[in-house]
Amino acid sequence: MVVHTGSTRGYRAMISWYPEADIGIFVAFTGNDPNYLYRLSLHNYIFDVYTGHIPYLNTSTICTYPEPWLKSDIAQVKPNYPKDRNTTRGQKEYIGTYKNKAYGKIKINKHTEKNKLKLKYGYLTCVLYPSETKDEFYGDTTGISLKSFDFYKFKFKFNNDKVTLKASSFQEQPSFVKKGKLYNDAYPLYTTSMSFPVVILCVCLTLF
Repeated sequence: MVVHTGSTRGYRAMISWYPEADIGIFVAFTGNDPNYLYRLSLHNYIFDVYTGHIPYLNTSTICTYPEPWLKSDIAQVKPNYPKDRNTTRGQKEYIGTYKNKAYGKIKINKHTEKNKLKLKYGYLTCVLYPSETKDEFYGDTTGISLKSFDFYKFKFKFNNDKVTLKASSFQEQPSFVKKGKLYNDAYPLYTTSMSFPVVILCVCLTLF
C-alpha cells in the first residue's frame, strides 16, 4: 500500500494505492482532520467494500467512532449559555441577507419567539440567542448541522445605514455586509476551514 496525504488552510486530502487489489482511492474535504482520523477511516471503509470485506464501520459504530476502539476527544457538549435574554434591538433591524465576496451569503430570518433569530448559511442552520454583549448572539445548531459545535458566536455591527455581521467562529472571522447596503469595500479572499466537512469522494480504478 502506498499512501500520501496533503493539507492546506481549510482542506485535507489523502490518496492511497493498493497494487494487489488494483484500486486507488482519493478523498478531499473541508475542515480539520486531526491524526488523519477521518481520512484513514474512510479509505479503510472504501477498501473493505471494494474488496468484499465486512467494514468495521456500520450504521451502529459510525455515530460513536472512534469509540468503542478509542476514546474520542471531540467535544460532545455545546457551550452553555442563557436563552432567556431579549434582543437589544427590534428583530427587523437584524433580519436580512448578508454577503461576503469570498464566503457567500448568510440569511437572518424571524423566529417564532421574539428574543430569537434564525441563521442560515448553506447547510448550517442556527437559532440565535442574544449574549450578554450588545448585538452579539450565540448560535445553537439545528437540523443537519446539529452536531457542529464550532459555529456559535455571531456579532452584528451598526454604522449609520451599513450593517455588518461578523462570523467570530470562522477561522478568519469574516464580516458579511447586509444586502442592499453594499459598498465598494475590498474583501480578502480566504479559504474557509469549517468543522462540519463537505466530503468530495472519488474512487479511481488504476491500471498500474
